[in-house]
Amino acid sequence: MGAIFYHTYRLVDRPYDKSRAVSMMLSGLLTTVVGVIIASILVSISVFVFFPDLFSTQPVINMVQGAPIVAQPKYPVNLLVMILGVTIIMNTLIGAFVAVMTSYATKRDQTQDRPAVI
Repeated sequence: MGAIFYHTYRLVDRPYDKSRAVSMMLSGLLTTVVGVIIASILVSISVFVFFPDLFSTQPVINMVQGAPIVAQPKYPVNLLVMILGVTIIMNTLIGAFVAVMTSYATKRDQTQDRPAVI
């Protein structure tokens, strides 16, 4: 969230992006996509480090300590799927929200905006 805010806020001083809020928003959304990809790679590496036998077919018992029975994964790879799902969904939602809000909130005068060519 902080990185997307910083990136979009830095675009205010650029000549092309300064004149259009839509180009700032699209740039922030593309940065969000790149951030989600990087976060997914880092989460995958971290899960492989903390759970080295991730692809075993043995059912696990209490893999996640203190979690209810319903939230316990049946196989170790299901833990990776759950963590990646949360990472992708939450980073996308928060990054898109910050990109849209920052691109329109930092614009001084939006009455002179021309439609962006997409």
